[in-house]
Amino acid sequence: MWCLMLLALGCDDQARLQVGDDSASTLQDTNDTGEPSADERPIIESGTIWCTAGSNSSGDIFYVELDADDPQGADTLEPGGLVAGWDATGALVFEDAILVCSSSGRCTATFRDEIYSGVSCSNHSLYTYTAQVVDEDDNLSERHQLVWVD
Repeated sequence: MWCLMLLALGCDDQARLQVGDDSASTLQDTNDTGEPSADERPIIESGTIWCTAGSNSSGDIFYVELDADDPQGADTLEPGGLVAGWDATGALVFEDAILVCSSSGRCTATFRDEIYSGVSCSNHSLYTYTAQVVDEDDNLSERHQLVWVD
């Protein structure tokens, strides 16, 4: 009904007002849940995690590396992507916004051994690790399971 009343201004099939040419519209298409559509979300193409000995003062360190892209361009990936650890029951043990991505889509993070609820290099196999990247529009990628590298 609103589309009929606002015909002079223009109205699309989702009843969003459009004044003039909408070819440069910044309105995001969303699915019925209000979430960004799949063609707007960044994508993690591959990712790994491993441990290595740090200095005597830092102890062992976890390293995360992944390659990601975004439909709007890899240069739109923002700092603050998530790294998470899950126990064998599927319960979340930790999640932290520590990923930083370059303009080419290479993302990295590090964290110290046992900083998260006893997760250590010596017991790393008790956990599953995932990552998510975020873009400048706050679109979050799907969770991507990281591959452990020895």
